[in-house]
Amino acid sequence: MSGTPCSSDRRSSSCPVGRVVRVGTSVVPVQESSRPEGRGDRWSRSDWWGVVLDAPDVDVLARFYSELRGWPIWRQGVDGAALDLGEGVAYLSIQHNPDYVRPVWPAAPGSQQMMAHLDFEVTDLGEAVAHAVRLGAELPEHQPQDGVRVLLDPAGHPFCLYAQSSA
Repeated sequence: MSGTPCSSDRRSSSCPVGRVVRVGTSVVPVQESSRPEGRGDRWSRSDWWGVVLDAPDVDVLARFYSELRGWPIWRQGVDGAALDLGEGVAYLSIQHNPDYVRPVWPAAPGSQQMMAHLDFEVTDLGEAVAHAVRLGAELPEHQPQDGVRVLLDPAGHPFCLYAQSSA
């Protein structure tokens, strides 16, 4: 199979990440976990993953999500920041992009589209929306679902707040 990163189901020099799986006609490398599930200090693990958001102003967006979710800013610099979600091995990172183009909500043909969005469960939807707006979020008029509120963070990334009883 031409152009695939790994050509067999076993570890080899052409597939340094470990095992592979077939997805349709493609062979996809799979990162092997470096530790058994449920063991070890989270800071010594090597299976971290995260979501990275581009922004024209790292400080503004890092502070927004830190205050919105109560997540401490673990690292911050001119080019980026990382928020510690408090448990597990996930993180939210903000990356400086001087060419960032704010997405349009709702989507419009020919305009910058959102690439992804974050969903956050809350206990009181009205209170959570008011809190987000106080921190700098925008509540657009277009709301496609009852019981879910789409907001825009200070850089314009759409994110959703929902309460389990209303979702």
